[in-house]
Amino acid sequence: TPEKVYVVIPQSKLEALEPVKKTLLSLYSLKAIFGILQEAELDLVPASVNALIIPSPLSKKSTFALESLRSRGIKIYEGNEGWKNCKEFEKAVILNGNKADVLARRTSAGTLFTLVSKQREGPITLSYRNSTAELGLSDFGLVHITDKGVVLLEGEKRFVINKTFFCKSG
Repeated sequence: TPEKVYVVIPQSKLEALEPVKKTLLSLYSLKAIFGILQEAELDLVPASVNALIIPSPLSKKSTFALESLRSRGIKIYEGNEGWKNCKEFEKAVILNGNKADVLARRTSAGTLFTLVSKQREGPITLSYRNSTAELGLSDFGLVHITDKGVVLLEGEKRFVINKTFFCKSG
């Protein structure tokens, strides 16, 4: 499944590293689900994409590609703060995990969520589509959700899937 929103990484621009990094870290903390696209792949943007985030200026050649994408109805958010106006994100709902960042990536069977926290948190509840997982979190946790539900859960202390208690340690 293609994402609804992609962050576009500029090609061969060292000065773009900091704005791109800042944007990605901000999106992780928002629990936003997004993809990453290289500047050279702008002609491969799927028809189902709603928005592109351009944290740092692209080449002049890419300006024409962006105009073509705009004419297809794709919203373009430019600059390292432009993404803040983007309302097209798909998000997982996270309860009790205010300090946890979320990286979501599609797999061949579903979506793998990596939850990262610099401090012990938990239990954290992640809800996405029709599935809910509850887990303790110290450094990181993993939740893989497919059409069959939660098929992988890694964390600590307490594990609950769709309100069914599975395990408690420590």
